[in-house]
Amino acid sequence: MDINSYQLSVISYQLSASEGKSASSQQAI
Repeated sequence: MDINSYQLSVISYQLSASEGKSASSQQAI
């Protein structure tokens, strides 16, 4: 995984976590 993909994953995780979906996001990562 390159750094850009990693950053996108982090952003997606943070957005999902703010929506109350942190559990599924952790599994996705």
